[in-house]
Amino acid sequence: MSAAAVLCDAGAVIGVDVDEDALETCRENLESFEPALEVELVRADVVVGVSTRREDGSGDEESSGDDTDARSPVSRLRCDTVVMNPPFGTRRAGADVAFLRAAFRIATGAIYSLHKTSTRAHIEKVAMTKFHAREAEVLAQLKYDLPATYAHHREKSVEIAVDLWRFVPSERSAFIEEEEEKEDGDDIDALARDVSRKARVGGGRGRGRGGERGRGGGRGRGGRR
Repeated sequence: MSAAAVLCDAGAVIGVDVDEDALETCRENLESFEPALEVELVRADVVVGVSTRREDGSGDEESSGDDTDARSPVSRLRCDTVVMNPPFGTRRAGADVAFLRAAFRIATGAIYSLHKTSTRAHIEKVAMTKFHAREAEVLAQLKYDLPATYAHHREKSVEIAVDLWRFVPSERSAFIEEEEEKEDGDDIDALARDVSRKARVGGGRGRGRGGERGRGGGRGRGGRR
């Protein structure tokens, strides 16, 4: 996704992942281009780190570079556009919402995100009512071939119906209240930290095959700074 953002003429791209192996794979992919694509890679847990204030209360210190601890806050991280493929929330209920909440606190322009089609109504409701989205639109429905990348995956690959969403945050989205950080009584931040610690990135890649269009019918474009 980082490479795609550069190729779509984004002015600057920051790639964030909690897993160093995933970042190393990304570096290799970026360097395979001629010339190599320029992306700033940061090892961090975005769900923990996107708060406009640090856990230590300082609120001003910036975190950057590959030496950043994965659990450290990436203070005041803001950008025009967020593009992500979060956990689907199947094995860990609420993980998809936790990442979506993080995206709303980061993005100022638009969010492009993949979610299971079966969660469409839930995702729209959460985005509009809890995260104060100005717009929430399904751009396309895809068939995603998910290879076995985690220990709990029993089959070599599974085909999953996935929605490509485009969300537009409002000014309120960056300041989601603490009571809105809970979904179905669970602490989303604690849940997302647990997901991030246990996540392991494999070498497989999913294949998106164009399917029927969603409600929007439009296409997303990489944002410029």
